[in-house]
Amino acid sequence: GQCAPLLVAVAQGGKTTGLGKIIPKVRRHLIDCNPITNAVIIVTDEWKPGILGDSLDDLKSHVAKGKKVTDKFAAALRDAPEADLYLMSGDDDLHCATRLQDSIALWEQGHKWIANSSSWYVELPSKRVARWEGLRKGRLGTFYAFDGALLRERGWPSARRSADQALLKRLGLLETEPAMLPAHTAWQSVCLAHGSSIDNNKPFPRRFQSVRYGAFLVTGYAWEDLPQHIRQVLDDQP
Repeated sequence: GQCAPLLVAVAQGGKTTGLGKIIPKVRRHLIDCNPITNAVIIVTDEWKPGILGDSLDDLKSHVAKGKKVTDKFAAALRDAPEADLYLMSGDDDLHCATRLQDSIALWEQGHKWIANSSSWYVELPSKRVARWEGLRKGRLGTFYAFDGALLRERGWPSARRSADQALLKRLGLLETEPAMLPAHTAWQSVCLAHGSSIDNNKPFPRRFQSVRYGAFLVTGYAWEDLPQHIRQVLDDQP
């Protein structure tokens, strides 16, 4: 329906009008009407403790005030609702030119989600450089890709923290293994930190020395160790 600050949803027990059918429509409305709708009233003739499952926390998070880190991903479902594959990306990351075709190839093989466990990590203007390599389940969320049908069925969660974990749990993928992007794509991926995105807690070891940081092995490098074409792109950054 039309977007408004308050949404009233009515559920009446039955296969097509019961609460189980209405809740996904409410979530769809909240995605389409973000950030206009900020309150929801659900009228239902069926109730028992736990009937909403994870949906209750999801609805609370949707209508909570304040920016939620997955709102931009929910917007992707709204703006391109029929896409077969959705690729995640931070707004200041650099991706290999072959990432799209590599992701499509893996999706066509039947994989529901695709990941990357390694990347350059570059800080500007300091030009500090490190290389992150995932250990076991160390994966970089900014390089995830997901099957479109799976996302439309289950939707993005809204989460203030641990967004990657919340997303994988919602999609039922937390205990599954993704298809991994090939090494040539990972070698040319860059997580870029600058301005307000700089995290002083992130390690930058001495050149060729490594430290463990969470689920990653972080190795220090020098600016000149970056592939030349990546240096050229970064040198053009304002």
